Amino acid sequence: MTVLDEWAGVVRAVARDAGPAVVALRGGGRGCGVLSGDGQVLTNAHNVRADGVRIVFADGREAPGTVTGVDADADLAVVSADTPSAPAPAWAAPGDIGAPVLSVAHLGRGGLHVTAGLVSATGQSFRGPRGRRVEAAFEDVAVKTDLFRRL
Repeated sequence: MTVLDEWAGVVRAVARDAGPAVVALRGGGRGCGVLSGDGQVLTNAHNVRADGVRIVFADGREAPGTVTGVDADADLAVVSADTPSAPAPAWAAPGDIGAPVLSVAHLGRGGLHVTAGLVSATGQSFRGPRGRRVEAAFEDVAVKTDLFRRL
């Protein structure tokens, strides 16, 4: 087995394990979110509007969602919905510079998308949409998939 075969197995495992907890947002918002607890979806505040949103689950089921909490400064929102029994994924610290990271998104009709990258900086801060400073962030750099095709 090659290193790329092993890496592909890791990516498939992440998609399999985290995929059921990643949802697409439609209607009153666009983007994706992640199940964060029973009946709760965590997403970016800029992905939703106060009038609600439709949640599209990995199995294709749709449900109405109600925006129940927004922190515009941190660009976070909680949407309440009738969620499936899929557990919230385990959260992990991103690691040090150079650590590989995988991001999983659900874009609705296109299904799951898994993107690979590397931690490029830690301990970063930035200003949220309303100017509040957000501390202890990290940056990642996506690795283009055509790079792997050339190896």
